[in-house]
Amino acid sequence: MRYAATVLFAACNWIRPFAVVLCLACALVACERVPFGDDLKDARKAMAQRDWASAEKYLERYLRTEEDPKHRWAAWKELLDVADQGNLGPDWVVDYLETMLVEFGDHPNRARVILRRLGDANETARRYERAARYFTLLLLEPGLPLEESVAIHRRLAALNTHLRRFDVAEEVLQSCLALPVGENLQAQCLFDLADTAAAREHLDEGERLALQVLEMHTASAELRGRAGFIVADIQEQRGQLSAAQKTFESIQETYPNPLVIQNRLDYLKKKMKAKQ
Repeated sequence: MRYAATVLFAACNWIRPFAVVLCLACALVACERVPFGDDLKDARKAMAQRDWASAEKYLERYLRTEEDPKHRWAAWKELLDVADQGNLGPDWVVDYLETMLVEFGDHPNRARVILRRLGDANETARRYERAARYFTLLLLEPGLPLEESVAIHRRLAALNTHLRRFDVAEEVLQSCLALPVGENLQAQCLFDLADTAAAREHLDEGERLALQVLEMHTASAELRGRAGFIVADIQEQRGQLSAAQKTFESIQETYPNPLVIQNRLDYLKKKMKAKQ
Protein backbone atom coordinates (compact mmCIF):
# COMPACT_ATOMS: atom_id res chain seq x y z
CA MET A 1 0.00 0.00 0.00
CA ARG A 2 1.26 3.41 -0.98
CA TYR A 3 0.37 5.14 2.29
CA ALA A 4 2.17 2.45 4.32
CA ALA A 5 5.41 3.28 2.53
CA THR A 6 5.85 6.25 4.83
CA VAL A 7 6.81 3.75 7.53
CA LEU A 8 10.12 3.29 5.73
CA PHE A 9 11.17 6.56 7.34
CA ALA A 10 12.81 5.62 10.63
CA ALA A 11 11.04 7.24 13.57
CA CYS A 12 14.32 8.53 14.91
CA ASN A 13 14.78 10.65 11.80
CA TRP A 14 11.87 12.82 12.93
CA ILE A 15 13.04 13.33 16.49
CA ARG A 16 14.40 16.74 17.33
CA PRO A 17 17.99 16.97 18.56
CA PHE A 18 16.75 18.36 21.88
CA ALA A 19 14.60 15.27 22.39
CA VAL A 20 17.49 12.92 21.64
CA VAL A 21 19.73 14.68 24.12
CA LEU A 22 17.05 14.57 26.81
CA CYS A 23 16.43 10.89 26.13
CA LEU A 24 20.11 10.07 26.47
CA ALA A 25 20.26 12.03 29.69
CA CYS A 26 17.30 10.08 31.04
CA ALA A 27 19.04 6.81 30.16
CA LEU A 28 22.05 7.56 32.34
CA VAL A 29 20.35 6.09 35.38
CA ALA A 30 23.54 4.51 36.68
CA CYS A 31 24.89 7.91 37.66
CA GLU A 32 24.85 8.71 41.37
CA ARG A 33 21.86 10.83 42.32
CA VAL A 34 22.52 14.26 43.72
CA PRO A 35 20.31 14.80 46.79
CA PHE A 36 17.75 17.27 45.45
CA GLY A 37 14.97 16.23 47.80
CA ASP A 38 11.62 14.83 46.68
CA ASP A 39 11.45 16.18 43.14
CA LEU A 40 8.12 14.53 42.34
CA LYS A 41 6.49 15.90 45.47
CA ASP A 42 7.92 19.34 44.75
CA ALA A 43 6.69 19.12 41.15
CA ARG A 44 3.15 18.32 42.23
CA LYS A 45 3.20 21.12 44.76
CA ALA A 46 4.32 23.53 42.04
CA MET A 47 1.56 22.25 39.75
CA ALA A 48 -1.04 22.86 42.45
CA GLN A 49 0.26 26.43 42.66
CA ARG A 50 0.22 26.71 38.86
CA ASP A 51 3.95 27.34 38.90
CA TRP A 52 4.53 25.53 35.63
CA ALA A 53 8.17 26.52 35.18
CA SER A 54 9.16 25.04 38.56
CA ALA A 55 7.03 21.93 37.98
CA GLU A 56 8.76 21.37 34.66
CA LYS A 57 12.19 21.73 36.27
CA TYR A 58 11.40 19.26 39.06
CA LEU A 59 9.87 16.67 36.72
CA GLU A 60 12.77 16.82 34.28
CA ARG A 61 15.18 16.36 37.18
CA TYR A 62 13.12 13.46 38.51
CA LEU A 63 13.22 11.76 35.11
CA ARG A 64 17.01 12.01 34.96
CA THR A 65 17.32 9.60 37.89
CA GLU A 66 14.13 7.56 38.31
CA GLU A 67 14.48 4.00 36.96
CA ASP A 68 11.08 2.37 37.49
CA PRO A 69 9.22 2.33 34.11
CA LYS A 70 5.79 2.78 35.74
CA HIS A 71 6.96 5.79 37.73
CA ARG A 72 8.69 7.21 34.68
CA TRP A 73 5.53 6.82 32.57
CA ALA A 74 3.47 8.62 35.21
CA ALA A 75 6.03 11.42 35.45
CA TRP A 76 6.16 11.85 31.69
CA LYS A 77 2.38 12.20 31.56
CA GLU A 78 2.53 14.84 34.27
CA LEU A 79 5.23 16.64 32.31
CA LEU A 80 2.94 16.68 29.28
CA ASP A 81 0.18 18.14 31.45
CA VAL A 82 2.60 20.84 32.59
CA ALA A 83 3.48 21.63 28.98
CA ASP A 84 -0.22 21.89 28.11
CA GLN A 85 -1.30 23.86 31.16
CA GLY A 86 1.74 26.12 31.07
CA ASN A 87 1.14 26.95 27.39
CA LEU A 88 4.70 26.02 26.53
CA GLY A 89 3.65 25.63 22.91
CA PRO A 90 3.44 22.69 20.50
CA ASP A 91 7.21 22.43 20.04
CA TRP A 92 7.72 21.52 23.70
CA VAL A 93 4.88 19.00 23.65
CA VAL A 94 6.23 17.36 20.48
CA ASP A 95 9.76 17.26 21.92
CA TYR A 96 8.54 15.47 25.03
CA LEU A 97 6.37 13.06 23.05
CA GLU A 98 9.18 12.17 20.67
CA THR A 99 11.46 11.45 23.62
CA MET A 100 8.74 9.28 25.15
CA LEU A 101 8.44 7.38 21.87
CA VAL A 102 12.12 6.47 22.01
CA GLU A 103 11.71 5.22 25.57
CA PHE A 104 8.33 3.48 25.32
CA GLY A 105 8.11 2.61 21.61
CA ASP A 106 8.41 -1.12 22.34
CA HIS A 107 5.42 -1.03 24.72
CA PRO A 108 2.30 -1.34 22.46
CA ASN A 109 -0.25 0.26 24.79
CA ARG A 110 1.98 3.22 25.59
CA ALA A 111 3.24 3.58 22.01
CA ARG A 112 -0.36 3.93 20.80
CA VAL A 113 -1.01 6.74 23.26
CA ILE A 114 2.18 8.56 22.26
CA LEU A 115 1.68 8.16 18.50
CA ARG A 116 -1.89 9.42 18.70
CA ARG A 117 -0.81 12.49 20.67
CA LEU A 118 2.05 13.09 18.25
CA GLY A 119 -0.41 13.01 15.38
CA ASP A 120 -2.77 15.37 17.23
CA ALA A 121 0.00 17.80 18.23
CA ASN A 122 1.51 17.98 14.75
CA GLU A 123 -1.89 18.40 13.12
CA THR A 124 -2.73 21.22 15.55
CA ALA A 125 0.59 22.86 14.65
CA ARG A 126 -0.31 22.41 10.94
CA ARG A 127 2.59 20.06 10.35
CA TYR A 128 0.40 17.85 8.24
CA GLU A 129 3.17 15.75 6.71
CA ARG A 130 4.53 14.79 10.14
CA ALA A 131 1.04 14.19 11.50
CA ALA A 132 0.33 11.82 8.60
CA ARG A 133 3.52 9.89 9.31
CA TYR A 134 2.66 9.38 12.96
CA PHE A 135 -0.93 8.35 12.21
CA THR A 136 0.42 5.85 9.67
CA LEU A 137 2.66 4.36 12.35
CA LEU A 138 -0.28 4.26 14.74
CA LEU A 139 -2.31 2.18 12.28
CA LEU A 140 0.48 -0.39 12.22
CA GLU A 141 0.52 -0.77 16.01
CA PRO A 142 -0.89 -4.10 17.26
CA GLY A 143 -4.02 -4.08 19.35
CA LEU A 144 -5.52 -0.86 17.97
CA PRO A 145 -9.29 -1.04 18.66
CA LEU A 146 -11.33 -1.23 15.45
CA GLU A 147 -13.40 1.87 16.20
CA GLU A 148 -10.23 3.87 16.82
CA SER A 149 -8.72 2.40 13.66
CA VAL A 150 -11.66 3.75 11.65
CA ALA A 151 -11.20 7.20 13.21
CA ILE A 152 -7.46 7.23 12.46
CA HIS A 153 -8.00 6.03 8.88
CA ARG A 154 -10.40 8.94 8.36
CA ARG A 155 -8.00 11.47 9.86
CA LEU A 156 -5.10 10.13 7.81
CA ALA A 157 -7.20 10.35 4.65
CA ALA A 158 -8.20 13.93 5.51
CA LEU A 159 -4.54 14.87 6.02
CA ASN A 160 -3.58 13.39 2.67
CA THR A 161 -6.48 15.23 1.04
CA HIS A 162 -5.22 18.47 2.60
CA LEU A 163 -1.78 17.67 1.17
CA ARG A 164 -3.52 17.08 -2.19
CA ARG A 165 -2.47 13.45 -2.24
CA PHE A 166 -5.90 12.33 -3.35
CA ASP A 167 -4.88 8.89 -4.58
CA VAL A 168 -3.30 8.12 -1.21
CA ALA A 169 -6.39 9.43 0.62
CA GLU A 170 -8.63 7.16 -1.42
CA GLU A 171 -6.35 4.19 -0.80
CA VAL A 172 -6.47 4.82 2.94
CA LEU A 173 -10.28 4.96 2.83
CA GLN A 174 -10.47 1.73 0.81
CA SER A 175 -8.35 0.15 3.54
CA CYS A 176 -10.82 1.54 6.08
CA LEU A 177 -13.72 -0.08 4.22
CA ALA A 178 -11.93 -3.43 4.41
CA LEU A 179 -11.93 -3.38 8.22
CA PRO A 180 -14.24 -5.95 9.86
CA VAL A 181 -16.58 -3.37 11.39
CA GLY A 182 -20.33 -2.78 11.39
CA GLU A 183 -22.20 -0.94 8.67
CA ASN A 184 -22.47 2.24 10.73
CA LEU A 185 -18.67 2.57 10.88
CA GLN A 186 -18.24 1.53 7.26
CA ALA A 187 -20.67 4.28 6.31
CA GLN A 188 -18.27 6.87 7.74
CA CYS A 189 -15.42 5.68 5.51
CA LEU A 190 -17.76 5.43 2.53
CA PHE A 191 -18.96 9.00 3.08
CA ASP A 192 -15.37 10.28 3.17
CA LEU A 193 -14.68 8.39 -0.06
CA ALA A 194 -17.72 10.04 -1.66
CA ASP A 195 -16.64 13.45 -0.40
CA THR A 196 -13.12 12.96 -1.77
CA ALA A 197 -14.46 11.88 -5.17
CA ALA A 198 -16.77 14.90 -5.31
CA ALA A 199 -13.90 17.23 -4.34
CA ARG A 200 -11.91 15.81 -7.26
CA GLU A 201 -14.91 16.48 -9.53
CA HIS A 202 -15.39 12.77 -10.13
CA LEU A 203 -19.11 13.44 -10.08
CA ASP A 204 -20.43 10.02 -11.11
CA GLU A 205 -18.29 8.26 -8.52
CA GLY A 206 -19.12 10.79 -5.82
CA GLU A 207 -22.86 10.47 -6.45
CA ARG A 208 -22.73 6.67 -6.55
CA LEU A 209 -20.90 6.43 -3.22
CA ALA A 210 -23.06 9.08 -1.54
CA LEU A 211 -26.22 7.27 -2.62
CA GLN A 212 -24.83 4.10 -1.01
CA VAL A 213 -24.51 5.98 2.27
CA LEU A 214 -28.09 7.24 1.95
CA GLU A 215 -29.27 3.65 1.62
CA MET A 216 -27.41 2.51 4.77
CA HIS A 217 -30.14 2.78 7.39
CA THR A 218 -27.75 1.97 10.25
CA ALA A 219 -25.75 5.10 9.40
CA SER A 220 -26.52 8.12 11.54
CA ALA A 221 -29.17 10.54 10.32
CA GLU A 222 -26.59 13.33 10.26
CA LEU A 223 -24.20 11.32 8.07
CA ARG A 224 -27.01 10.46 5.66
CA GLY A 225 -27.94 14.14 5.59
CA ARG A 226 -24.39 15.07 4.65
CA ALA A 227 -24.35 12.36 1.98
CA GLY A 228 -27.59 13.78 0.60
CA PHE A 229 -25.94 17.18 0.39
CA ILE A 230 -23.21 15.68 -1.86
CA VAL A 231 -25.88 14.17 -4.12
CA ALA A 232 -27.88 17.41 -4.32
CA ASP A 233 -24.78 19.49 -5.00
CA ILE A 234 -23.74 17.16 -7.85
CA GLN A 235 -27.26 17.27 -9.29
CA GLU A 236 -27.15 21.06 -9.23
CA GLN A 237 -23.75 21.08 -10.95
CA ARG A 238 -25.24 18.94 -13.73
CA GLY A 239 -28.13 21.36 -14.15
CA GLN A 240 -30.66 18.91 -12.70
CA LEU A 241 -32.28 21.67 -10.68
CA SER A 242 -35.61 19.98 -9.89
CA ALA A 243 -33.86 16.84 -8.70
CA ALA A 244 -31.43 18.90 -6.62
CA GLN A 245 -34.35 20.79 -5.05
CA LYS A 246 -36.05 17.53 -4.03
CA THR A 247 -32.84 16.13 -2.59
CA PHE A 248 -32.12 19.28 -0.58
CA GLU A 249 -35.68 19.26 0.75
CA SER A 250 -35.32 15.61 1.80
CA ILE A 251 -32.36 16.42 4.09
CA GLN A 252 -33.66 19.60 5.73
CA GLU A 253 -34.37 17.65 8.93
CA THR A 254 -31.08 15.75 9.05
CA TYR A 255 -28.35 18.06 7.69
CA PRO A 256 -26.32 19.57 10.60
CA ASN A 257 -26.93 23.19 9.50
CA PRO A 258 -30.53 23.70 8.25
CA LEU A 259 -29.77 27.33 7.35
CA VAL A 260 -27.27 26.15 4.72
CA ILE A 261 -29.95 23.97 3.14
CA GLN A 262 -32.48 26.80 3.16
CA ASN A 263 -29.99 29.13 1.48
CA ARG A 264 -29.29 26.55 -1.22
CA LEU A 265 -33.02 26.03 -1.78
CA ASP A 266 -33.62 29.79 -2.06
CA TYR A 267 -30.79 30.05 -4.58
CA LEU A 268 -32.13 27.09 -6.56
CA LYS A 269 -35.59 28.65 -6.77
CA LYS A 270 -34.06 31.83 -8.17
CA LYS A 271 -32.13 29.85 -10.77
CA MET A 272 -35.22 27.88 -11.76
CA LYS A 273 -37.30 31.05 -12.02
CA ALA A 274 -34.66 32.73 -14.18
CA LYS A 275 -34.76 29.75 -16.55
CA GLN A 276 -38.51 29.98 -17.08
